[in-house]
Amino acid sequence: MGSILFSDKSGDAVSIYYLPLLRYWEIASTYSWGSATLAFLYHQLCRACHRQACQIGGALILLQLWSWEHIFIGRPYVRGARDPPQDDLQEEGDILGTQHERGVDSLACSWLRVHLSCAHTSSRLPYYRDAFDHQREDQMIWQPYTEAVMERLPEICRSDPHIWRTRAPLICFDVVELHLPDRVIRQFGLEQSIPQGVDTSDALHKKDRRSQSNWESQHSTHVQEWSRREALVVQGRPFTGFSS
Repeated sequence: MGSILFSDKSGDAVSIYYLPLLRYWEIASTYSWGSATLAFLYHQLCRACHRQACQIGGALILLQLWSWEHIFIGRPYVRGARDPPQDDLQEEGDILGTQHERGVDSLACSWLRVHLSCAHTSSRLPYYRDAFDHQREDQMIWQPYTEAVMERLPEICRSDPHIWRTRAPLICFDVVELHLPDRVIRQFGLEQSIPQGVDTSDALHKKDRRSQSNWESQHSTHVQEWSRREALVVQGRPFTGFSS
């Protein structure tokens, strides 16, 4: 929790905020840790955008893997598989040409079982700025999590798909960040339309734990909206290969 999910500039220390939530395991398993992790990561990304920022926290491994699955720029070159691929996966189009145990391994495991070359990292910031300025559409995988890929993953990776597209606030104590799937709807195989406007409240982003507030009460409006998440799922038309 301190070094991966909710990491901050303190290193691997764990905030005491999270400890009471772990008192009873049977209750802890019912909490939406994934949405809290995303809220914390989004908040850290907002902070890292400031000119004076020199550090970043949050689940950066998750961010890195998301980037590799979507964007060719910065993705390491796969030099070969560490293990020979299974026959059944080769027939269906294997994941990175690796050995992948169906129903057991998460998608991230596929990056562990290949030899990677990261020579591009020596180019540093100017290279990435120029590459993103000139990025082409064919340098992006718009829908990496296809049905064929999802079928191979464990149940925990495929649970609750009905709320993956919910347009609701993500909450982690003082942090409230909006989940806006309507802005990346191509990721879900739907046609991208003009998204709704968003009020990125400066006052909300300036809140932190130093005020020691009762966050459940302070964010009551957002908590209520989160409780309605199943009614806030973004709908759309299947993407047919071109946008109108």
